[in-house]
Amino acid sequence: MRAIAALLAVLPLAAQEDTPLFRSDVTLVRVDVQVLDRAGQRITGLTKDDFRLAVNGQPAPVSAFAYEQIPLDVVLLIDVSGSMRPHVQRIANGLRGALRSLGPDDRVALLVFDRRPRLRMELEGDHDRIAAGMEELLREERFNSGTAITRAMKESADWLSRCARADARRAVVILTDDENGDGRDEDGVLSALDRAGAALSVLQAPGSRQGMGGPRWPIGRRGGIILGPRFPQPGPQIDILESAGVREIARETGGDTFKVEESAALEMTFARLRQRYAIFYSDPTGAAPVTIGLSDSALRRHPGAHADYRRGSRWGGGEERVISRAPEMPAPRPRPSEPGWGQADVDLDEVDDRPAPVVSPPPPPPAAPERKGGWRKATPEDLKPVPPPKLERRKP
Repeated sequence: MRAIAALLAVLPLAAQEDTPLFRSDVTLVRVDVQVLDRAGQRITGLTKDDFRLAVNGQPAPVSAFAYEQIPLDVVLLIDVSGSMRPHVQRIANGLRGALRSLGPDDRVALLVFDRRPRLRMELEGDHDRIAAGMEELLREERFNSGTAITRAMKESADWLSRCARADARRAVVILTDDENGDGRDEDGVLSALDRAGAALSVLQAPGSRQGMGGPRWPIGRRGGIILGPRFPQPGPQIDILESAGVREIARETGGDTFKVEESAALEMTFARLRQRYAIFYSDPTGAAPVTIGLSDSALRRHPGAHADYRRGSRWGGGEERVISRAPEMPAPRPRPSEPGWGQADVDLDEVDDRPAPVVSPPPPPPAAPERKGGWRKATPEDLKPVPPPKLERRKP
């Protein structure tokens, strides 16, 4: 029944491209794709013919194609630790405008976290109720605790995996200053997001950390932290807080990072989550490797463009894949001009995340010639007794 229900859901999408009807025993796999130009900006308006699909290394037809018709289930994960109240208030002030960028079938859940995550509102499509839930959150949360960002990302991804619709795109949008108190575990968070088939996007709030560490406090003679005046002290110090790597995780999952100070940060985040193509293809095994690239005509219209893609929810069961890159990805892209990009000294989107090429190690340098002077180890030849030189009488 799941396959039949999924098939009925896809048929309207297939009709848009005049694709023949499918048999109910065909397993469809969906891949979410975003296409970026040289500057890192999304390219919209592409059609099914602008993509090239290969399954298990062999060209394969696109069974169905859609753009913004796929519904979105998104968790708005809000850091309510100390000093975050003004940033949460800023997002609450712009929430109604941002919600207008969502589609009629899109839903938003509200989760908060400090030392532990808590569910404030289930997935909801009513914009008034979502806005009211945010106002209630501001009234009731105390904003005076520590921060466990890594735990919150893992548990919100697991919650989304259980509660999101099978046919929906999924995302976690985290609002945080990335001052983390429970350690960094990028691989663990990426695994949780993979299981959920979700991307992570970041609304980055300014933090209070100094340099790359957190608040720094003096260490006692036996290694403990000296409790006392709450200001930095000279001498041996340790970092209490560290980054949870939210920006890096967002980049790995195809998400975005925007500064929370940008007036349209949340609206742009929602819009970008919806601006993805959905490509459906048939794979009875559900395990064949897939490659998606752009057609020659698309590349002529958009020189230097490339496709990023991830396997989304697969009808009929099966594994989900992490984000992949098409083979034609160009060299590192220049810094994009759209607000919200380039939040660090080195823009994450300028970093080429392709595997490094395998380079043979250079041949060992030739042995250095024996030194003629200076100190050296004695040889057996050196240890043989040397006869005294013959003395000749000088002639008068």
